[in-house]
Amino acid sequence: MKQLFNLKFIMLSVAFIQGLFLLHLHSKIGYASRDSYWIVAAFTIAIEVPLIILLSIKKDALKKTIFWALGLTLLFAFLGFYFKSQLIGAGGYNVTDFYVSYIVTMIIAGLMFAMFMQQNLENTKISYRALFKFSWRNFLMLCLSFLFTLLFWGVLMLWAAIFNIINISFFYALFTSEVFYYPALALCNGFAIIILRSQGKIIDVLTRIQQVLMKYLLLVLILVSIIFLCSLLFLGLELLWNTGYGSHMLLWMQAIIIFMVNAAYQDGTGTRPYKLFLHRYVYGGIALLPLYSLIIGYGLFTRIAQYGWTAGRGWGILIWAIFALFSLFYLWAIIRKRDDWVCKISSINIGMAFVVLFSLLAVNSPLLDFRKIAVYSQISRLESGKVSYENFNYYYLNRTAVGKRALINIQKKIEKTHPDIYVKIDHILKGTPYPDQTVYNTRKEFEARLVIVNSSDEALSEDLLKKMYSVLKATSDKIYILVIDLNDDGQKDYFTYGDYSRRFLFSFAEGKWKKHTLDRSRYLGIKKVQEAFKNNKFEIITPKWNHIKIGNEIIRIDPD
Repeated sequence: MKQLFNLKFIMLSVAFIQGLFLLHLHSKIGYASRDSYWIVAAFTIAIEVPLIILLSIKKDALKKTIFWALGLTLLFAFLGFYFKSQLIGAGGYNVTDFYVSYIVTMIIAGLMFAMFMQQNLENTKISYRALFKFSWRNFLMLCLSFLFTLLFWGVLMLWAAIFNIINISFFYALFTSEVFYYPALALCNGFAIIILRSQGKIIDVLTRIQQVLMKYLLLVLILVSIIFLCSLLFLGLELLWNTGYGSHMLLWMQAIIIFMVNAAYQDGTGTRPYKLFLHRYVYGGIALLPLYSLIIGYGLFTRIAQYGWTAGRGWGILIWAIFALFSLFYLWAIIRKRDDWVCKISSINIGMAFVVLFSLLAVNSPLLDFRKIAVYSQISRLESGKVSYENFNYYYLNRTAVGKRALINIQKKIEKTHPDIYVKIDHILKGTPYPDQTVYNTRKEFEARLVIVNSSDEALSEDLLKKMYSVLKATSDKIYILVIDLNDDGQKDYFTYGDYSRRFLFSFAEGKWKKHTLDRSRYLGIKKVQEAFKNNKFEIITPKWNHIKIGNEIIRIDPD
C-alpha cells in the first residue's frame, strides 16, 4: 500500500511539474521572438513526456521509466527544434497546416511510444495482443481524462460566475489566472489518469464492446468496397478524378477497412471472430485492398507528374505507401494461409507499427522533410521550363526557411531578365504581397491586365476604367471581367474576378459607377472560374428569399 501511495505521489508530482513547466513557457511567450528556435521544442517536451510517463509508469520499473523519459526528452527536443528551424524567417503565407501536421504526428507518436514503453516495462516479449490492449487503453484514458479536466474547468467557471452575481470577483480572477489554472488543470488531468489506470478492467470492457461493434461494421464496409470496385469496372476512373478529391476518399475507405480489420481480429492469436463463410467473405474483401492502392497511386503520381511535389502530396504518398504495405502484407498472408491468414496478422502489425512510428518521426526530421522536397520540386519545374516565371507561385516558397532562401536566389537570378517579377518577389519577402503602384500600376499597365471573357469587342467606358483602376490598381495579376446584366435593369454590369481580394461587381446607377462587394463565403479557384466563363457555364439565379436590412447590415438567407 505504501508503494502504491508513493506511485500516486510521483504521478501527481509529474503532473504538477508539467503544469509549472507550461506556466513558465506561457510567461516566456511574450519575450520569445517569432523566430525562437526553442519554443516548439519546449512545448513538445512539456506536453508529451509527462503524459507518456503518467500513462506508463510502474512502481517496480522507476529506473526504466527515467531512462525512457530522458530518451524521449532528447528526441522530442530535436524534432521540435528542427521543425521550428524550417519555419524561421518564413512569412507572407499561412503555415497553420504545418503546425497541424506536426501536432497530429506528435500526438500519434506519443501514444505509440507509450504503448511500446508499457510493453517494455512489463519485461515481456512484444506481442500484438498486448500492444493493441495498451494502445486502446491509452487512447481511451487520455480522452476521458481530458473530458474530466474540461468538466472540472467548467465547474470552476460556474463557481466564478455564481459569485460574480453577488459582486464577489475574487474567484473569477483566481480561476482565470494562468498561475492557478496551469498547475490546477495539470493536476486534475494527472488525478484522472490515476483513477482511470486503477479501472483498467472497465477500459478493457469498453475495448471489447468496440470490437463487437467494429466486427459488424466491417461486414457492411466490405460490401460497400466490393460494390464500389465493381462499379468502377463499368464507369471508369474519369468520374472519380473529376471530383478533385477521389484519391482522398479512397484513402479514407482503405484506412477505415484496415482499422476495422485490426479491431475485429485484435487478439492476434488466429482466432476467427466470424463463422467460416463470413470469415472468407471478409478476407476476400481484404484481398481487394491492393486494387485501391493501385488506383490511389495512379492518381497521386499523375498529379505529381503534372504539378510537382507539395507538402500535402508528400503526405498523401506517405499515407498511401503505409496502407499499400498493409494491404500487400495482408494479401500475402491470405495467399499463403487462406482460412488461417489471421495467424500472420500479429507479426505483420508489429512490423508495421515500427514502420508507422519511424515515418511519424522521419517527416519531422531531415530524413523525410516534405517541406524541403516540395521546394526543390517546384524550383526544378521552374528551371526546367515546365512552369513559366509569370505563372510560378512565389508565395508558396515563402512558407518555409528553405523556400525563402530559394526565393532570394530566384530574385537574384532574374533581376535583369524579369524586373517586374523581381519587384513582386521583393514585396513577398517584405511581407507586402501587393506591389507598389509606382512600379506596376500605371493606368496603361493596369488596362493591359484586363481580360473580358465573354465579349471580344466590348469597350469599357472611361468612367468605368477610372472606377476599376481606383479599386483594383494594386495588382500584378490578370483580372477577368464578365459582362452581364445581373439585376435586369437593361444596363450592363461588370463582374471582376482575379485573386481572392479582386472580386467585385461594378454597376452604373445615379449617374456614376458603383462598386459592390461580393459574398466570399465560398471560394472557387481562378482556373475553374475562368474555364466556366469561357464555356458560358454560368447562370443568373433569382434568390428565393429577399434580403433583410437591419440598420447597415444586410441579412442574406441561404438557399435550401
